[in-house]
Amino acid sequence: MALRARRRGEGYSFVACSGGGRDALDRALSLSRQALSQGTPEEELWATGTGEALLDLEPGLVLPGLTELATWLNEAVALGEKSMGGTGQVLGAAWVEAGLTVETLVAEGGLLAARSRGRVWALAMVRNNGRTSLPERPKVLAARSLKEMATDGWAISKDRDALRAASGRAPDVGDLAITGDAAALLVASLVNRLHGSGAMAGQTVGRAWRVRDDPWDPAGLAGGRFDDAGFPTSLLVLADGSSVVGRLGLRGHLRRPSFRDLPTPMFTTLRVEGMNDPMPGGGFRAAGLRIHRLEADRWILDLEGSWIHRGRPAGGLERLQLGVRPQDLVARCTGSTGQAVGHANGVVTPTLVFEGIRFD
Repeated sequence: MALRARRRGEGYSFVACSGGGRDALDRALSLSRQALSQGTPEEELWATGTGEALLDLEPGLVLPGLTELATWLNEAVALGEKSMGGTGQVLGAAWVEAGLTVETLVAEGGLLAARSRGRVWALAMVRNNGRTSLPERPKVLAARSLKEMATDGWAISKDRDALRAASGRAPDVGDLAITGDAAALLVASLVNRLHGSGAMAGQTVGRAWRVRDDPWDPAGLAGGRFDDAGFPTSLLVLADGSSVVGRLGLRGHLRRPSFRDLPTPMFTTLRVEGMNDPMPGGGFRAAGLRIHRLEADRWILDLEGSWIHRGRPAGGLERLQLGVRPQDLVARCTGSTGQAVGHANGVVTPTLVFEGIRFD
């Protein structure tokens, strides 16, 4: 239970506690009284409402049972292990869980808002078996329902069948294709850096950098008709394939990382529009990514993937480290291929292609 309290003329307090019923309310009230002396005067962070009820309830929510979850997990593990045969990788421990949350906001001024959400999460560890130096990494899946979470989510792309083909030659300069979870991680990182509250409208971006934040997106894992402070939400276009046109605002974008945190501005469901371009004929295709931020505008991309030969992965898996600047990277985002797919970090994106990348 979370509670905001106000002492007239002396600001606000915000507290949260676990549990339910009258005991949780009594604890929240007691903590609020203790915290009022350290309250915040930022009244604009909280909606007061107009008397209209905001209801965002998913109809017919039913959680999957143990048998359904076990069946899904067994099939997903089997498909993942089969796809990794001969790659030097194995699928380790894995789990799946489902949950249902119901939230209600009540505030002075007549605000009454309620929403319900069903979620399913799954995680598996992808490990090496001594035949590769690639690091172990978690593979996370998430969806609104078990039916929406594909059982082949842990399977290595079928393109890996081409890894036994002739080795691809490493070019000095070429295209960089980033796919799957790696693309989702990169999109979230670039958006937070370039489209935050301090973003400058008009900065140049590549033709495929078409990004929006849509709290109403049916594929989104979060969001809805109102934010976590009770303000109405709406679609926000961040980039149109030509320049930066939007940035993170306050009202309508306030989210709590947890029930024990104050709402803070953050994006909800980022979606990159697909361009249906073909896969580059050459370059590097990365399915794994770590980002090392040396400075705000100087990053190292630690990539796991393979060289591309005639539009297909060729040769063995390799690690590649590239020094990049975020603004330069979005300016080089000139293509995308494949369907836009939702990922556990709330990003929906196709494979992104960046041109003119130096690999030396």
